[in-house]
Amino acid sequence: MPTLREIREENYISRKVLAKEAGVSESTIIRMEEGVKHTTEEVAAKVLHALSKKTGKTVTVESIEGLKLYNPLRDRKYPTKTKKGEEAA
Repeated sequence: MPTLREIREENYISRKVLAKEAGVSESTIIRMEEGVKHTTEEVAAKVLHALSKKTGKTVTVESIEGLKLYNPLRDRKYPTKTKKGEEAA
């Protein structure tokens, strides 16, 4: 399974062009390619839609290796409070 970077480079698409087409920053593309931080489903959908348009092939989350998606239940920064003084697990 190819990575986001491999698909982008095989199709001679720069990070800058992909970012502009997707309406995100170039640093977002870099973070997605490096897999260092999790990406929201909304941002991933924008980038993959733009990549699909540029390549002429449908690119989905399932077809990309190493793409980390943000899960609000797993990745939230701060625990939510359920009752006064108690924190949710």
